[in-house]
Amino acid sequence: MTNAIFLIPQAYKILPKSTTFGEEARNKMDKQKREAEKRAFQIYICAILNSKGGVLICNITNTNYSYNEHGIGQDLEQCLNTLIYPARIEDFIQFKQQQHILLTEIWPWNPVEGRAHICSVTSGLFERSRTFTRAILPHAAKDFFDRQTIMKTVEVMENNYKKANLFYIEARVSLDQTLEFGEDMYVEFKSFCSEKKLKERLKETLPRYLSAFANSSGGFLFIGIDDKTRKVVGCGKDMDRNELQNNIKAICAKLKDIHICQYRRDFMWSPEVKVFPVEETTAFIIGIKIPPVCCAVFAEDPESWEIKEGTISRLSCSDWVKKMTNHESKSLWELITHNVNKLLSMFVLQSSNIIITNIIKKLYTNLCPIPTQRRKASSLPQHQYCFVTCGIKMLYTNTFGIIIAIWDTFKTINMSKVQAHITKHPIMHDKSYMAHQFAKVAKMGQP
Repeated sequence: MTNAIFLIPQAYKILPKSTTFGEEARNKMDKQKREAEKRAFQIYICAILNSKGGVLICNITNTNYSYNEHGIGQDLEQCLNTLIYPARIEDFIQFKQQQHILLTEIWPWNPVEGRAHICSVTSGLFERSRTFTRAILPHAAKDFFDRQTIMKTVEVMENNYKKANLFYIEARVSLDQTLEFGEDMYVEFKSFCSEKKLKERLKETLPRYLSAFANSSGGFLFIGIDDKTRKVVGCGKDMDRNELQNNIKAICAKLKDIHICQYRRDFMWSPEVKVFPVEETTAFIIGIKIPPVCCAVFAEDPESWEIKEGTISRLSCSDWVKKMTNHESKSLWELITHNVNKLLSMFVLQSSNIIITNIIKKLYTNLCPIPTQRRKASSLPQHQYCFVTCGIKMLYTNTFGIIIAIWDTFKTINMSKVQAHITKHPIMHDKSYMAHQFAKVAKMGQP
C-alpha cells in the first residue's frame, strides 16, 4: 500500500495477533481475551501517535465483519477516546477495511492548547482532593507540573493533623479504641483487618496513596483503623513485625520522585514507616508519614508508549516528564518551517535556502490568508484548518513531507488525495484553486 502524496513512506505497524471488531462480535468474546485485544490495540495506537504517525495493520478475526456495518466496537472506541481526550477520534484516526484487514491511519499527535504534549492512557500520578485519592489524568498533567514548579511552603495548622501526628509519635493503641481524629485531606484510614494476603494488598494499594499525599500537602496513612467508626481493628495478625515493616519500606523505595526544579539535588523524598502493636493482641497498626514533594512522585511509570528503532517501548517517568514539560506547543507556521536546515541537509536541491523558504511562506500565505502567522492551528477557520491538518500530517509523518511536496508540486502531490479531503470537507478550497496555488508558488523555485 503506497500513497503518492508522500515522498517518504509512512511508518507501518502490524498488530501481532488478529483482532475481533464490531460491537456484537466483541460482546460474545471471552472477557480476558477481549481485554487483551483492547490493550494491545490501545498500546500500538498510542505508540504511533507519539512517533510521528503511521498506519496500523490489523488482521480481522471475524469473517463476516464489515467496518461500514459493524464499526470497531464500543470498548475499542472507549479506549481510544480515553487515549486522545479531549480530542475526538476522527481528529487523529481513520479506519479503512481491505478484505480481512483493517487499516488504521493515525495522524501524529499535535499538542495544541488544551491537550497533553504526548498521548498517554494514565499518568501514574495521584493527588488528594479532601478525603478522596484520585488519579491525575494525562491531559491535566501539564497544569499539575505548572503548579508544582511554584515553590510550596506547607505549614499545616489544622487540629486534625496535629492529633494524627501525636498519635503517630506515641504509637500506643488498644483494640476497639476510638481515635480522636478522623479522615481529611491529610489523613487516610484503611482497615485490612481480615486481609489474608496483606503483603499483596499493600503492594497493590500503597503506591497510589503515597503518590497522592506526596503530590498534595503530605499526610498520614494508618492501616488497621476502621474508616467508618475510627476504631482500632489492627491488621497483619501473627505476622513478623520487622518483616512487615521492611516489606512496606521496600514498597516506598520503589516509588519514583522526579524533579523538574532547581532543588533536585537538595531534596530527598522519603516516607517514614512505623509498625506498632495493638496492645494485648498479635495484630499491628501500620503508620506511614508522607512528606510533600517539591515536584512529583509516581505510583508507577505512565502508560504511554513510543516507537524507538522499530520497537514499541513504554516511556519511563523521567522521559515522560521531559516530554510533557519541555515540549512547547508551536504555531502552525512554526510547525511548517520547523528545522528547514535539517531538510536541506537531507536532500540535494537546486535552489538556495532563501528561495525554498520563500516558497513555503508564499504557499502558506496563499492557502491560509490570516492576519498573523503566529495563530495556532486550533484557532484557524474550519475551511483553512482542514487543509492544514492534511499538511501537518505530511510534515510529522514523513519528516518535513509538506516542504518536499511543495518543492516537487505535481510530481509528489496526488490531487485525488486532496480531492478526497475536499469531498469530506466541502467548505475547503476547491481542487482548481488548490492546483492554481501550487502551480503559482512553484514558479518561484524555477531558474
